[in-house]
Amino acid sequence: MFQPHARLEADVFGILYDSGSQAVFTVDRGSRQIATVNPALEELLGRPRAHVLGTDAAELFDDPDGRDWTTALIERAGLHEDVTLRGFDGYPVFVSLHVTHFDHESGPMAACVATNTTERRLLERELIAKHSALFAAHTELERVVGSLRAANDQVEDRNRELEEMSGQLAAAARRAAIGEFSAGVAHSMNNPMAALSSSLRQIERRVKASGNPELADSLDRFVTRGRSAITRMEQIVNAVRKAHRSGSLSDKPREIDLAEELGLALGLFESRLERIEVAKTFDDDTLAFAPPDAIHHVLSNIVDNAIRAMPDGGTLELEIAASGDNQCVRVRDTGPGVAPELRERLFEPFRSGRDSGTGLGLSTAQRMARAWGGDVFLLPTEAGACFEIAVPRRSPDDT
Repeated sequence: MFQPHARLEADVFGILYDSGSQAVFTVDRGSRQIATVNPALEELLGRPRAHVLGTDAAELFDDPDGRDWTTALIERAGLHEDVTLRGFDGYPVFVSLHVTHFDHESGPMAACVATNTTERRLLERELIAKHSALFAAHTELERVVGSLRAANDQVEDRNRELEEMSGQLAAAARRAAIGEFSAGVAHSMNNPMAALSSSLRQIERRVKASGNPELADSLDRFVTRGRSAITRMEQIVNAVRKAHRSGSLSDKPREIDLAEELGLALGLFESRLERIEVAKTFDDDTLAFAPPDAIHHVLSNIVDNAIRAMPDGGTLELEIAASGDNQCVRVRDTGPGVAPELRERLFEPFRSGRDSGTGLGLSTAQRMARAWGGDVFLLPTEAGACFEIAVPRRSPDDT
């Protein structure tokens, strides 16, 4: 059997020990002193061999955590990662250390082979530092982006507020223009109403002077209706004048009988009802709360539209029924109905289903109804058109 040549082994080990690129040193496990150091370790640490030999192994290791590497070398052989050696100028040198225990004639020893990992560790630290900086920059970027989004939301809110204010200013300008126009119309109505009132008085006087009781009786209700209409017109004119001076109408809600108000509205159009059948369905209780002039205007407008929709005759259905806190007045006709393209925008100003219409009747009626706490709706129907006017059943003071 081949026996290894002891001197050859020593020579080969000596050549590797002296000329190898690996840093090697040995530690006496009993005294814990450095026994041997090769040139590669001298170069790695920048410390002369004479300054290292015979010193306590603890002097060779630099561990900020206070670990006792000397004890670790004695107790456990194998590979130790992240070991820090102390260089000549105190600068740390990072190595991976492979420790082998062996017995020597002078006692138990530990052979240590150190592989320099300083450059790798520095690169790792630099990479970690860059990653931390990148993470911090990303966090700051997210913060800046969040601030920009918040600022953008504020700008959008301000833009919406400006749009609303612009719309309010435009609406105020339109109302002011309409107010000026209405005041002018109200002023111009004085003379025609005075003439109409004078004419009614002359007619009544001449009829009585004719000595014809039958003619007087037949004309009396028309004269009475005419006077009532003139009185209401005078009230409206005065209200418009006051509104123009103060900026708002003073027509306050009070208890009214919707059946009577519908009767007055129908009376205005009696001459146009010859070919129209009127069907009424009223609850026993038809009382509600609304400004008298405003409800008269709304009902007259809706009834007038229904009659105009049936120039060749038809059926006008009038219904008054309670629904929750409101009395609901429904006016249904058998005309052609409202065109689908007009339904969504029917209550907008200057939108009309008739060529001769101004487009202000329904928008004004809805605005008036909402002002007293009610509303005007177009209900879906299979034929014709059906409008519903909601009127509060109780006084606003009771709520």
